[in-house]
Amino acid sequence: MARDESSAALIREYRPSDMAPMHALDAVCFPPDVAFSRSELKFFVSHQDFITRVAESDGGMVGFAVGRLVAPASAHVLTLDVAPAARRSGIGTALMEVLHAEFRRMGAEASFLEVDVANDAARRFYEGLEYRYLELLPDYYPRSDAFRMMRPLSAPPGPAEPQA
Repeated sequence: MARDESSAALIREYRPSDMAPMHALDAVCFPPDVAFSRSELKFFVSHQDFITRVAESDGGMVGFAVGRLVAPASAHVLTLDVAPAARRSGIGTALMEVLHAEFRRMGAEASFLEVDVANDAARRFYEGLEYRYLELLPDYYPRSDAFRMMRPLSAPPGPAEPQA
């Protein structure tokens, strides 16, 4: 467990009692046709290749992140969820830093993720974490395209610029 001093949130491993609040938070963070189902979330938290970390503040869940090792040197961030009232408080950054550290511990040299092209706030957030744009993914989401982004985990990458 780690306490993020900038956000006063406790970042910890997933517990089975987290499933209901995780599912509820995902439904707040994403539209119904993008949010994960309860069965998908249950698969993620029970599979040995997945990492789930929870941010807790004042005894309640304020965020979570799920990622996995997809190849010996590559990791994938599946989702980062932060409660709307807790955004811009450092919780998302703290969750991503913990996930990146876990990825490095598992031998990953790069992390990648997908972000909705229309989600400017998320894109700026990932750019601030030194993710770079790799490619445009047409129709990735039910009503939108996505950018695939990547960040080396060992050395800082160059500037982040979208490539359409």
